[in-house]
Amino acid sequence: MKVMVVDDNAIVRLGLQSVLQRIEAVHEVIEADSAFSALEAHHAHSPDIILLDISMPPGRSGLEILPELVSDASVIMLSSNRDPSSIREALDAGARGYLVHGQLGINEVAGAIETCRNGGLVLGREAADVVLNPHTPDSRSEERRVGKECVSTCR
Repeated sequence: MKVMVVDDNAIVRLGLQSVLQRIEAVHEVIEADSAFSALEAHHAHSPDIILLDISMPPGRSGLEILPELVSDASVIMLSSNRDPSSIREALDAGARGYLVHGQLGINEVAGAIETCRNGGLVLGREAADVVLNPHTPDSRSEERRVGKECVSTCR
């Protein structure tokens, strides 16, 4: 399978390439350092899975190009961005996963790729909170939301 890594940070790309080379099912790793180069590489190489960062200055963001990528590839957002609105936007636009990097090892990346390859959805803790608690302004904690409701209704 072909996997494309899209991130403006060279260290992140190198680290992911090192991890991906250890995954038996991955036979080609394609790198892109901007939204523009990601679109070019997508058309030239037709990757099966794309690991896409959100913020890639200058130019368009990962969220802006996401709709152009999801038609023929499974896209996993891999970002340090934990903002609930960004997570919702990515999933609504067709991302098959949302993971926060810095918390992932080889097994987590391999599992995420395999899950998406088989049509599944992959959510890190932050994204799962957003999906499970879609109406909370700060969806980091169900206990926090329930506690606030109890205080307002128990008085």
